[in-house]
Parts: sequence; C-alpha cells; structure tokens
Amino acid sequence: MGRDEIEIIWFGRLACIALVISMSLGLGAAHAGPCIVSVRPYRLMADTVGWSMGVASGQNCIGDFRFNKVAVKNVMVTSPPESGQVTLQGSGFPYTSKSDFQGEDSFAVVVSGVFNGIPVRSPEPKAPTNGVADNTSPRTGVPLSSTGTHSAVGGWKTLKIGAGGLITGINIASDGTKVVRTDTYGAYVWDVGASTWKQVLTTHSMPASDVNLGSANGIYEIAIAPSLTSRLYMLFNGYVYRSENRGSNWSRTGFARVTGINPNGPTRAFGHYMAVDPANPDVVYVGTPSNGFWTTSNGGTSWSRVMSVGTATAPSEQRDGGGHLIAFDPASSVSGGVTQAIYVSTYGTGVYRSTNGGGSWTLTIGTPTTHRHLIVDQNGVGWMTDNSGNVYKGSNGSWSIVAGAGNSGQTVAVDPANANHVFVVNGDGTVIFSTNGGSKWVGPISTNRTASDVPWLAWTNESFMTTADAVFDPSGSNLLYLAEGIGVWWTRPPTSNTTVKYTSQSAGIEQLVGNVVLAPPGGKPVVLAWDRPVFYVSDPTVYPSTHGPNNAKAIIMGWSADWASTSPATIVAIMNWFGADMSGISTDGGQTWKRFAALPGEVPGKIGGCIAAASSTNFVWVTSNHGNPWRTIDGGSNWTQISISGVPSTGETGWGFAHYLDRQIVAADRVDADTFYMYNYGPAGSPSAAGLYRSTDKGATWTHVFSRSIASSAGYNAKLQSVPGHAGHLFFTSGPQSGVHPANTQFMRSIDGGKTWAAVGNFKEVHAFGFGAAYNDQNYPAIIVAGYNNGVWGIWLSIDNAVTWTMIGDFPLGSFDSIKSIDGDKASVGTVYIAFGGSGFAYRTN
Repeated sequence: MGRDEIEIIWFGRLACIALVISMSLGLGAAHAGPCIVSVRPYRLMADTVGWSMGVASGQNCIGDFRFNKVAVKNVMVTSPPESGQVTLQGSGFPYTSKSDFQGEDSFAVVVSGVFNGIPVRSPEPKAPTNGVADNTSPRTGVPLSSTGTHSAVGGWKTLKIGAGGLITGINIASDGTKVVRTDTYGAYVWDVGASTWKQVLTTHSMPASDVNLGSANGIYEIAIAPSLTSRLYMLFNGYVYRSENRGSNWSRTGFARVTGINPNGPTRAFGHYMAVDPANPDVVYVGTPSNGFWTTSNGGTSWSRVMSVGTATAPSEQRDGGGHLIAFDPASSVSGGVTQAIYVSTYGTGVYRSTNGGGSWTLTIGTPTTHRHLIVDQNGVGWMTDNSGNVYKGSNGSWSIVAGAGNSGQTVAVDPANANHVFVVNGDGTVIFSTNGGSKWVGPISTNRTASDVPWLAWTNESFMTTADAVFDPSGSNLLYLAEGIGVWWTRPPTSNTTVKYTSQSAGIEQLVGNVVLAPPGGKPVVLAWDRPVFYVSDPTVYPSTHGPNNAKAIIMGWSADWASTSPATIVAIMNWFGADMSGISTDGGQTWKRFAALPGEVPGKIGGCIAAASSTNFVWVTSNHGNPWRTIDGGSNWTQISISGVPSTGETGWGFAHYLDRQIVAADRVDADTFYMYNYGPAGSPSAAGLYRSTDKGATWTHVFSRSIASSAGYNAKLQSVPGHAGHLFFTSGPQSGVHPANTQFMRSIDGGKTWAAVGNFKEVHAFGFGAAYNDQNYPAIIVAGYNNGVWGIWLSIDNAVTWTMIGDFPLGSFDSIKSIDGDKASVGTVYIAFGGSGFAYRTN
C-alpha cells in the first residue's frame, strides 16, 4: 500500500440470530429482503469491525459498507466462509448461505482506499475464534465499557529515558519471580526472557471497567504467592486484584474498596503491606493505611477484618496512616494448609503475633510502636526497622533493639543461604552488616554504581540512594536487590569492609513524571521532567547516557521550555527546586546547557512557572506561586519585572498560584519576532485582569486584547501556544479538570492575535496539544490534541487546519496514565511525542 492509503479490516460473523448494535463514523449498512445487518461501532484506524446477519437457509444477503471521505480502491476476501459464498461487488459483498446452512459462519474482508491522504494502517487481521469475530470495543469516552478491550492505537512506542523515580517496594519469590511497585504509575514484573521489566498496569491487563483516564497512579502493594508464583495480588486504587499469569491479566477480588490509599504518600516506602501464606496461595493478609487489617482464605472471594490487631495511626505530622506490615514465619509449622506463625505490625501500637494461623493475636513484648520494614528470616527470627531508623530483633514474641546497627536503617535483609549474614540497608543506600546473626556489625560501608542498561542512572547525582526496600533473590547466590529513588539495583554484598557495588537492573521501567515534550524545527526532541530536569533525545530507541543541564544537583525539576521563534536551535528552560536554580539556555538544540547569568528577582524563592522565547536573546519568564512575569533582551544577563496596569503584582497576581500545576500561559509568536502573548486568569481581587495580553515590543509594554476568560476553569492547568508559520494564530486550553469527564471546558483558537476566540469543533477538556509537520499539499501544521472529541477520549490529529479529526491513539502503550504534554516533529510527517504524568514518554511514527 502507498503512503496515502488506508487499510480497514472486518471479520464477518453470520448466524441465525442477528446482533443489533449501533453504527458509527459514517458507516452505513444495507440489507436485502428480511436480512438484518448490524455493525459494531469502530475506529477507522485500529479496531476490527464485527458484523452479523440474520439469515435463513439459502438466504441471500448483501452487506454494503459506505465510508465518509473514503474512496474505496479494492475489496479482498482474506479468509473465505466455510458455509457459504461471498461475491465481491464494488464496496459490497453479497453472501449466500448453503441451502442446508444452520449455525455460524465467518470470514474476513480487507478494504483498501484513500482517506484524506492520511498515512495510516490498521492491524493485521486475526482469524475469528469459534465463529466469533475478534473485535475490540468502541471508545465511547472514559470510563470505557466494561465489555471492551483496549489497544494502543497507531504504533506507539516507548521513548526510552529509563526509570528515574522511586521504586517503593520489591518482592522476590524462591524461583526468582520478581515484582516491583512504584509511586507514580503502576508496577512491574521481571521478564526473564526479554531481560526487561514489564508493566502490569495497562488497559490490556486491567478489567475494562477499571480503566479510567488519569485514575492510574502508583501501586500501594503487590505480592507474589510463594507456592504458586504465577499468582500475584495487588492493592491498587483501593481495590485488591488477583492475577493468575504474573500480571498479564487482573480481576478484581471481593475486597470492598477502601479510601485513603496513597501510593505516593510519606509512608510509601514502608513494607510489606500485603503477604501471601507461603503454604497456601489462597490465604492473603492486607494492611491498609487507616482502614484496618484484612484477610481472605479463599483467594479473595471474601474478606474479613481482623479487629484484634487494631487500627493504624499516622506518623507524626503526616496525614496518611502508617498501615500494617505483615510477615509469615517460614520456620513455623503448617496446619490445615495454613502457616501458623504470623507477625503483624500496627503503626502506633506495635507488633502482634499469631501462633495459630491467625486465629488469635497477642501484642509482643518490647515491641517498637512504629515501623518501616518487617521480615522474618528462615530460622524464625524477626527483623524490623522503626520510623527512627533503629533496628530490632525478635524471637518467641519478644523484641529488643540491636546495638551497633546504627539508627539510619530503612530495611533489613537476611541471606537465605546463611541466616548469620544480616544486612541493614540505610536510607542512603549504604550498608551495615553482620556475619554472626547480629552480635557484631561492620559499616556503614560506601557504595558505587554501574548502569550498562540505562547509562544515565550511573552518571546522575545519586550519591544519596533513597532506599525503599532491599531483598535477597533466593534463586541466586548472595544476590541482594535494592529498590530505591531512581531504579532497581543488585549487588553481591561483601562480608568485609569494602565497597558495595550496585549494578542497575532497571531497563523497561519508565517512571519519570513528564512535564514537557518539545520538538523544535530542525532538531531532536527535548523532554523535561520532575527530579531529572531535561533530556536530549538523540535516538528514542536508546537510553541516554546523561541528562541536562548537568549532574551538580540531585533533585531539580524541569518545569517549562521553549525554542526561540527566530532561532529554533536556541532552547530556554526553567529548571529549579527550592533553594536551587539551574535554569538556562542551550544553543545546540538541547544537547548542552549554560545557566542564565542572572535570574528574575523572585527566583529561586518562587519556583516553577513558564517561559517563552522570541529570539536567541529575548525571553519572557512567568514565575509561579503568585509571582510575576519578567523579560530579558540580552539572553538572561538581566531581567526586568513586567508591570501591567490593572494586574496586581503582589498577593494573588493571576498568573499562577502553584508551581506543581501544569500551567504554560506565555507564548512567543512564531512569525512576528517581537510579539508575545500572556494569559491571566483574573485573581479574586482584580477579576477585570482576566484575559489575554499582547506585547509587540519584546515584552516591554502590553495591551489587554481580550478582556475576559478565554475558557472556563482556566486558573489551573491552562496552556497557550502559538502556531508555527502563522502570525497571530493561537490555541488555548484550560487543561485537565477534576470531577466528571469530560469537563465542559472548550478548546479555543484565535487567528487575529488573540482579539477574538472561537471553539475548535466539539472538543472538551483538552489536556495537551501541539503542532507537527504539515501533510501533503497542506500549508498548515498538523494539529495534535489529547482530549475529548464528541465525548470520546483520544489523541486526535487534524491535517486540514482543524476541519476534520482522526484518532491516532487512545491509550498509548496501553497506559491510562495522564498525558501532560504533546508535540509533533516539525520535519517528519506523522511523528508525535507525548509526556505521561508518571510513566515517562512515548512516540509514534508513520
């Protein structure tokens, strides 16, 4: 097929009872005589379409499919029916059943044609199973139908940056099965064959009724059934799920949803909050932050609350409860298929012990009342760390603090081959160890890192390895795994006072919180994120070796960036965190960076905000946290505060009230080099300040060209952008909203420099938008939008200046993470980049 052809695939299903299902996207169906033809709603570019006919023996039916804006070139039967005959007639295909036909029949049809010149291709056909077409469901909005399945549309791929966020817990079974959980999006299982981590929270793996855009975040806990390692349990979004195939598919258990489950809260690195009986995969215990301790004995069909261990309280000055930690004693007896000795730590009260399989519980002697981690080794000895970093050792229902183990312990790991080898991993990744079961201790000993899989993980500033958990792999020899602030590592811990050498095993994990993806004309994409501020993407299939601007600081956020309208190789970026600012300029498309010689007077006191660049020396920076706009005309050597009549400069200024919002409300015109635009939401004390302001003199003076809100609810995550190659053309969205989706916020555009605005089609609640290379015979850039079009969530593409729209994705990579930013390559037609809110970045090409 040529570059401007579209391939559309159907599977036919014929039966004596007709399916009556609505039709969509301008698709029509005709029938002769008493035949009833009905077609499932579908997306032109990805979903297969199931259709049914009610036929009697020997009956003749014709299905004639008509397409809006499709010029059909060819119709081909790729899999003929077994109980009838199909004859092709133009865009129709009459089917005649055999005279004695009863039951079901099936066939596959491929139709090729031209669709607005858009280079797209649908999936290869799959044979129907048992006469039933393998259909995907329509995308009817969010949440999706519980009967549907989900697929990443349009060939989306991971844009490889690699890991980058806190791995909050790790669990390893005796056969080497490994799972890790994260605080921002999902959990991963180690794929031995592919030598990579595999995301288990996807639109493919989860029940469709539980796939809700933006509802996905980190996993509170995930556990392996030790005696049946294909079975996993997961506490996500207040529910407990179960998988029988290592996370490929999940089903909701009978656990009634609880609230207050925050996988990104201050207690996220405690553990383990869930444990499965090593003798029985159906016996599970789950601890919630402040809604009790629960158990099931039938694999999750029913649950009961264990009242005798109390309710957890919250750590001092924290909102989230400290929860309950669980550990089975592997040395105890098994009776009735249940391990008899179990330990539970209730935050605020202490450690309880059961010696009769959970039938009764007793508060242990000398118990710590707070916790971070709790384990029981192969000899039945308990080890735990409290929330002050002290290490405790327990046996036979009594605990004592361990002298010599320090007071910085995050977790304890015991060598499964030798219980005398005990390792305390401190909060910074350093290790204190004992070779005699805790009588004497050595350390803390220093660490170093190597990362051949994701090279930048070794290069970045991570001298303080923020430890979450450490466990031994029982299938290896002296093999200790560490889950920490930027990835997963393993080491063969020494038993002498030498360096602990950590090696990265993080490939496949993508956990950066994306803020911006930027594709400048003539350059490579540049992405910005929380924690590690900016990456230059020379090849999206290769993990980077470094990040920008340098590795001088461990934690710096990349908030905003822009390429200069008159010099696209010049990129400016806001990169700061409390007390530290690395904001600066790149003159080589983002490969290297130089700090601004000076900063606006409010920075770094007011972090975050947004920035726009008209030229290689003229920028406007709008600070957040009730800050003000500032301008420079000398490349950042000097900054001048911008004052606008009627707009307050103290108190609530209306430019932005919180640095953590995804607010990008200043833009440089892409044609008129001296022109900038800024949006003010109109603070409570000065509502008349609301609207769009324009400067035509490099930001020196400003005119209030539009004197009201451009769209509703625009005080939070609003985004303003100008259109490459078109003076005065602007687009605006209020961004993602809370509550019912889609929110009633329109996607707006102006073609007269912001003086007037009009809604773009039927879009509501657009999360992000960007511009890409113009398609064939078009003089307007491609427009890419992540939002709701006619109530349907998706990533939408227009190649004809917003006249028509085509979905090019719904949940790229199968992720229902939020989409923070989107942009198109300015040279390569159809190449699109997106930034996720907690799982890195993705891209697609034609």
